[in-house]
Amino acid sequence: MINNRFNLLLFVLLLIPIKLQAQHFEKADSLQKGAYGAAAWGDFDNDGRKDIAYITQANTQHDSDIFTIYKNTPGGFIAAASFPMLHTPALVWGDLNNDGFQDLIASGLNLNSGEPELNIYISHGDGTFDVIDTLPGLSTGSIAIADFDGNGFQDFVVSGYNSVFNNQVLLFKNEGNLNFTSVNQSFEALPAGEIKWCDFNNDGLPDLSLTGDGTFSRTYLYKNIGSGQFILTNNYFFGGRGTIDWVDFNNDGWDDLFVSGVDSTSAANYTIIYFNNGDETFTETQTNFPVFGEPSAADVADFDQDGIPDVFIAGVNELFLEHFSTLAITNTDSSFVLSQPIHADIMNCIVEAVDFDNDGDMDLLVSNIIWRNEGNPLGLENAKQELVQVYPNPAGMYLMVTAPAGESVVRLLDATGKQVLRSVMTEGVNTIQTAQLMQGQYQVVIIHEQFIRTEKVTIVHE
Repeated sequence: MINNRFNLLLFVLLLIPIKLQAQHFEKADSLQKGAYGAAAWGDFDNDGRKDIAYITQANTQHDSDIFTIYKNTPGGFIAAASFPMLHTPALVWGDLNNDGFQDLIASGLNLNSGEPELNIYISHGDGTFDVIDTLPGLSTGSIAIADFDGNGFQDFVVSGYNSVFNNQVLLFKNEGNLNFTSVNQSFEALPAGEIKWCDFNNDGLPDLSLTGDGTFSRTYLYKNIGSGQFILTNNYFFGGRGTIDWVDFNNDGWDDLFVSGVDSTSAANYTIIYFNNGDETFTETQTNFPVFGEPSAADVADFDQDGIPDVFIAGVNELFLEHFSTLAITNTDSSFVLSQPIHADIMNCIVEAVDFDNDGDMDLLVSNIIWRNEGNPLGLENAKQELVQVYPNPAGMYLMVTAPAGESVVRLLDATGKQVLRSVMTEGVNTIQTAQLMQGQYQVVIIHEQFIRTEKVTIVHE
């Protein structure tokens, strides 16, 4: 269902030229295709190269469930360790014992026992791990790590369903020597969402934000007041079964909130940026960012190295049906230049950014494919886009669209943003029959594997 918010943002999107992607990505490696998985980048052997933990459910009879840590080598990613499968998982890396090797925390459901688990895999740096499995188990949630009390050891918080399918959020304090104690702190229990630490008020104390699937789907923001205590702020943000990220979009020194998901009725999708006013209040900002709903995954990074954070997001979206993703390059006025460079599998909706090859720019894991960021060697005036032609205009019984080599489709949207025609294109001249369409103005959206192009066309029947 397309809600009014989506129609408004789509209308704004179509008014702003959609330029060719500023970044070029090349496939570097691939992991097993799957469904309902999770992934996290970390350096378990302290060699300066980011390794990856990847867990996914088999979606064909020829595959099996996998929970594997892959070592990042100059020749590609090589399986270093494997563990028993956890379904509806969450993963995060952190050096929990300060030995220089990042350790892995994982949560999920063990189908053999029928019980949720919360396990810590302590790295020895050589591909072997000790497992701590004595903490209360949760599944279908999120994990986030930070030293919230400033004692020099990384603490963590986890959300999800417990063994009797009640919602829980558990905060664990790291006392050192791999001793973790549960903190008596009440948080809104929201499974099927995301937890992120932040310092929204710049006081040096990690604050906590969380979203998920609850009676009232929203994003909750808890202020760290010290001594291991948190209080719920009065800020009300949208949020539900989506993604949240904190980043300074407008370069004013205060981290802003990016959130996507669904409302409490699961009928309305949204993607919103809340700008931080610097006084513990926020302002909802309308931008040309397209609406992505559930499922969705996103990561924020400076993909074009201009000093301004950008967003790569994947998930359900009415405009980006061909790839279910977009790269949004942030302009200095906080609007976005949109492109669609990478296919995303929404059955395995994973987006994780990292500089895995240490060349200074941010690369991507999208679903099960690892993509290398090759920068912008061709510039915005790419030769492929220059080959696109849309004629005649006005059109009558037909419309001609010239397409370059590569996967592409053409979509016609009416004045309300509703799709009235879609056609797969081949290289060269494509004839689009328009005799059946009503007279009026239309947006022609050409979605190529490397760019998006829009043109305005008037259809007149003589």
